[in-house]
Amino acid sequence: MSESPNNDYCQVPVPPGQGQSSPRIALIIIGGTIGIPIFILGAQMGGSLGFVDAVKAFFFGAVILGAMMFCTSWVGGHSRVSTYKLVEAAFGFSGAKLSNAVIALTLAGWYGINCKMFGMATDKVMLSLGVELPVNLYMVIGSLLMLFVSLKGFKGIDKLALYLVPLMVLFIIYAVKLSLDSPDIDRLWVKNNDLSLLEAISAVVGAYIVGAVIQPDYSRFAAQPKSASIGAFVALGITFPIVLLLVCIPAVITNQSDIILVMLNIGIGIPAFLLLLLSSWSSNVLCLYSASLSINTIVPAVSMTRINIAIATIGTLIAFADVQQYFISFLIILGICIPPIGAIYCLQWFYRRHEQPHKTINWISMTAWFAGCTSGFINYFQWGTISGIATLDAIICSIMTFVVIQFGRRLLATEKLRENNE
Repeated sequence: MSESPNNDYCQVPVPPGQGQSSPRIALIIIGGTIGIPIFILGAQMGGSLGFVDAVKAFFFGAVILGAMMFCTSWVGGHSRVSTYKLVEAAFGFSGAKLSNAVIALTLAGWYGINCKMFGMATDKVMLSLGVELPVNLYMVIGSLLMLFVSLKGFKGIDKLALYLVPLMVLFIIYAVKLSLDSPDIDRLWVKNNDLSLLEAISAVVGAYIVGAVIQPDYSRFAAQPKSASIGAFVALGITFPIVLLLVCIPAVITNQSDIILVMLNIGIGIPAFLLLLLSSWSSNVLCLYSASLSINTIVPAVSMTRINIAIATIGTLIAFADVQQYFISFLIILGICIPPIGAIYCLQWFYRRHEQPHKTINWISMTAWFAGCTSGFINYFQWGTISGIATLDAIICSIMTFVVIQFGRRLLATEKLRENNE
């Protein structure tokens, strides 16, 4: 079975000659972590916990994300297929449609959050310059720009990350330097208790857990799978918490959780607008690209161009709602429901990758997924816990369920074979 590169190898493995270097894969990941929602998360965590506890949440959450990213990158680099083909192998053809639809809907929601926050941020900057236009107009214009790059496929995302990531990192560092000159620097050491540390860790994981689960979409293009996995861990386990930390510093010092107002307060409103434009562009292009790959596995007869346009339209419509009000809750729920999917398809690939996917539903994988989600919500509602962190509970329970059922299945098969031999 062959497939045109214009369709970005949605249904087949990426040929070896299409490989990209690990640093470029890492740049794409870093580009996905630098966006308005992540800026807002860093600022809100600083306001809710104080700088010191926020830093703890950033790094503990990043370790979980980095470990997951290492595993999913390894599987993607060696299998050279998209996330959604791996999910299909783990959950069965019909079961994969459900999990892929959940991932695609989540990414469409992320797309909407990015568009909404971009529109609101742009409006504040433009109002500071005396220009007043509808927020929805900014949202639509931003969405069209993001759609344009996504239609270029992986190569368009690769080029975008190569040019934008260094600029965004330099700008964040410059913002921190300006804020550290403030007389209110002592606010960094003030503690707050508006959010528990464990809830904060789950929210940090939720902020990029979808990115970790869909990492095979990008690592499948890696020339060297092993180094791609290491690069992915460095990008998410080290760079991501540093980005959150840097964003948190000016937010805490200015005592402001609205990132645009933070930038305006330290005198860099116009550069902030450019940063937000670039970061939203980079993040939403990744959302749109991966969501399109997901939907393509459900409706393979539909072209990627039409799928991209449809998801961009849905995401933009979501942006018209007040989605930003439920941001932290949204992240916590993602941190519970999405990680088991990645854990299960990694286990399936390591132990049973030579099996043909189930024609309907792989009930072992589905049971493990639901068990993991249940365990995570039991923790969230404080009814009981395994590790103390809802995300970890979901991952641990899904892995244990999958392994126990598979072990029991093997025992039954061995016993049946023994009886037949007798």
